[in-house]
Amino acid sequence: MRAGLAAVLVTALACPANADPLQPLTRAEATSPAPLAQISHTASCPAGTRLTGIGGVINQSTGKEALTALEPDSGLTKGTVSATGPAGNWTVTANVVCSEVAGLKLVRQPGPVGFPVVTADCGPGHQVLGAGGRVPGAQGNKLLAIEPNDALTSVTVIGQLGAGRWAVTAYAICVPTA
Repeated sequence: MRAGLAAVLVTALACPANADPLQPLTRAEATSPAPLAQISHTASCPAGTRLTGIGGVINQSTGKEALTALEPDSGLTKGTVSATGPAGNWTVTANVVCSEVAGLKLVRQPGPVGFPVVTADCGPGHQVLGAGGRVPGAQGNKLLAIEPNDALTSVTVIGQLGAGRWAVTAYAICVPTA
């Protein structure tokens, strides 16, 4: 059984005026070995391309595992997927979509401690092209939703926070609109 966070691979939501709709996209995938109780795995973009979307899947899920991060790196060259759950035979697959799109920027917005919802805003002149989120990998924490708004100007991440006082982080991969 595969369990994943629905709608996290958010590439090509919009085609901004400066983006070539025929710009080639590439996809990379990496699967982890069977984990202990927590694992992170990274997929990298091919040389010369930048991350435009990230997704993740828990393979051989028993239903007790949860995704805790779909996290782009600051240079938009790779994406890391993290999950937590009981030790077992499950693995994590990280999927990234990459392109040669110019002008990409990453907005990282950490939320306040103990609050499960946070929004990352692309700012004026930019639209959301991809999204990610993170909750710390403690047992009971999980990502519930990563969702761009209708105007494609921001990304809201909703997490479920278990024991302890943790913060949710939202990521927006933004592209200029003009």
